[in-house]
Amino acid sequence: MGAEESVGTSQAVVADDLDRLVRRLRSLSPRSWQDRRGPAREALAGLVRLQSGVEGRQLEAPSLADHVLADAIAVVGGDLLDAATSQSESALLTEVHELLSSALAATR
Repeated sequence: MGAEESVGTSQAVVADDLDRLVRRLRSLSPRSWQDRRGPAREALAGLVRLQSGVEGRQLEAPSLADHVLADAIAVVGGDLLDAATSQSESALLTEVHELLSSALAATR
């Protein structure tokens, strides 16, 4: 497997993890958010921190209602995937993947 294929596979895995997390959060009932709110907010904060590095400026995670956290994670995560793809940033993909994997484990 060549380096280009490895990066492509990693992008697919990260995109799948992002999709799974977003779908999981969108399916939560108000009561289910109690134990998952913290990990979801941490995931968004981590994604925003990574996006700050990509953009070269300080960004802050907004304070959002539970029902829109999934959408914010989808948007920021998608932007990071696009940035990693356009810049061939395997290190950024790895960081995003670790963050999403952690959030998936914490929101089960």
